Amino acid sequence: MSDSKLSRNWVADHIARLPRSGIRDFFELVNTMDDVISLGIGEPDFATPWHIREATIYAIQKGFTSYTSNLGYMPLRRSVCRYVAERFGPSYDPATECIITVGVSEGLDLALRAILNPGDEVVYHEPCYVSYAPSIAMAHAIPVAVVTKEETQFALDPAAMEAAITPKTKVMLLNFPNNPTGAGLTADQIKTIAVPKIPDRMALLASGELKAGVLPDPLASLAVGQGAVIVADDSTHPEFGFSVISFRKAVIDANPEAIKGFLAAIEEATALLNADAAKYANLLSDQKLVPPPLIGKFQVPPFPIAGVPTEAEWNDALAWAKGKGMLTVDVSYADSVNATLLP
Repeated sequence: MSDSKLSRNWVADHIARLPRSGIRDFFELVNTMDDVISLGIGEPDFATPWHIREATIYAIQKGFTSYTSNLGYMPLRRSVCRYVAERFGPSYDPATECIITVGVSEGLDLALRAILNPGDEVVYHEPCYVSYAPSIAMAHAIPVAVVTKEETQFALDPAAMEAAITPKTKVMLLNFPNNPTGAGLTADQIKTIAVPKIPDRMALLASGELKAGVLPDPLASLAVGQGAVIVADDSTHPEFGFSVISFRKAVIDANPEAIKGFLAAIEEATALLNADAAKYANLLSDQKLVPPPLIGKFQVPPFPIAGVPTEAEWNDALAWAKGKGMLTVDVSYADSVNATLLP
């Protein structure tokens, strides 16, 4: 074999760029010493309890040594799902929503590989467990670290975390209590907050972290298919929500006929959809307006015809906006609503 072949670097570039694990270096060093207690590896300072070792010995003696399902031993999965439901609330199907891994590191690695595409970004906070950045890099994604500092007791600043999010962000890794600093969130930071982004709201509902939320169709139908229960919708309670089209007065004054034509086109589309919604089902799929699990299943709901709000409805919305600090002055109904533009 030639020297050129012997000297060739066979290690992939993205692996070669990974830093060595300082924890493992210390672990190897401590293993050469007799009078040092290792605090580097996250493991108990006692042997595995006897009843666990005994069960393992029994399983070996009885020949329980073959492969399990790739997801793990079903009785164990049932126990894990039951434990999570009893202790934390979210319920999972052991047959389809639970996998047994050899520790958290393997589970995190599998999750990242399954959901990340090359170039996706993962936002996390440092100091942190040493495998976060390498696991992200091995999935061909980009680690984005938000640094916490000793002078603030390594507390995470939510504003700094939010500032690190970009359109390429696919995952956020949050670790509390933090490993290795032990830092957590303050009582003021643990509170109910609004979730304005619909995809975030959908994900939190699916994970059980959000107990209820407002979703538009077809995402509402998708949530129902995943186990959500409709509490109220605008088909049974139309007073709960409106789709509002508004224009600046200067635009209306300058282009009244164009505004009328625009509203007439919307009314025509509404009438066509309401007359034969199935005819346009493929159009919704082609335009990627229906989630893949609902393609061929989603029933387009009837659309309301256009109208203007009553003065009572206007005043109710105005009071809500003022209560939220969105408006500080009254806005006249007579100066704001014009029914003559409707077809």
